Amino acid sequence: MVRSTAGEWGKLSACHICGGRCYWADSRQCWGCARCYHPPCLQQAVVELGPFHCPTCRGEFEAAGAEDITLDLRVMHTVVHGQPPAHANPDERRRCEKVARWFRWDGASLWLLGAEVDRRVVPICARAAIVARAAQELGFPGGDRLYLLLK
Repeated sequence: MVRSTAGEWGKLSACHICGGRCYWADSRQCWGCARCYHPPCLQQAVVELGPFHCPTCRGEFEAAGAEDITLDLRVMHTVVHGQPPAHANPDERRRCEKVARWFRWDGASLWLLGAEVDRRVVPICARAAIVARAAQELGFPGGDRLYLLLK
């Protein structure tokens, strides 16, 4: 299966940097913009575990402040690796551990752990399409109100 490059999660695409084809086994798709990247093109020796954010999205998210669990890179590190980043101060470590216990990373998907059922966390770049499709199918006039209902 091949990854996306411009806005559609999971579709055939090319690396945003080099233009080469991206495959699930050797590339990453950004959870923010859905662009595909080869780790060597990003100057990464290994493929990072957990939800991936490209340098552009990561910079924008850090500048704006994280409002989504997948954008909180320290919490995501804790979810994926089982412990907060080594450079986190004690208060940050406690915060990461407290939030991370509600989530699980299975190697491909992020899960919100519930009392009776776990829910898969959808990548940010795919959420707008889900809301638009639900609005159309349910006959809602706009996606903003529906998005709040679906949250």
